[in-house]
Amino acid sequence: MTTMPVRLFTLLFIILSFPLTIGAQSGDEQAIRASLASYLDHAQHQNIDGLLDDLYPGVFAILPRDQMQAYFQQFFMDEEVRFRFERMDVDALSDVFDVNNRSFARVDYSLVMTMEYRSADKDESVLEMLHQNLTAEYGARNVQMDAAKGTFRIQGKKIMLAIRDTTESGWKVMDYDASLTTFLEQMQIPQEVVTHFSL
Repeated sequence: MTTMPVRLFTLLFIILSFPLTIGAQSGDEQAIRASLASYLDHAQHQNIDGLLDDLYPGVFAILPRDQMQAYFQQFFMDEEVRFRFERMDVDALSDVFDVNNRSFARVDYSLVMTMEYRSADKDESVLEMLHQNLTAEYGARNVQMDAAKGTFRIQGKKIMLAIRDTTESGWKVMDYDASLTTFLEQMQIPQEVVTHFSL
């Protein structure tokens, strides 16, 4: 069974394609949408190099690219735990905020996903561990477990940042939550961005 943390699943894999129709300048909106669509296409085809190319490279300061690549390989090949993303909707897309010649946008989104523990024996201790991890991440009200089937239904509201370091580099994406606060300097996320977007 995979040892990859549930939070890292979210960080790496939930940054998918959204119907971006709210806020942002139209040209930037289209470019952000294109980056997300690219990420989704790579995810669907399990193109790990493509996924990592679309991810904001500052993330590699806290988890080097080669380690993240290994996690993705484990994720795609895992036979015991399978995630499926059923629905993802953008609740709000901010206007672009520029600071130090870099551009940032905040995306608030909702998601519904399922997770299946596929082991034949349905080890109760593993199910409980998964349940605890998911409820810690999304809240008890947002996680429904069917122990007999070994399945979970998860709902959540998340925040994502789209980041463009230079016009030439294009938009990159990353999931964001409070657990990353201590890593902002390493990831080169200015404090002004946190303040501006009320992160």
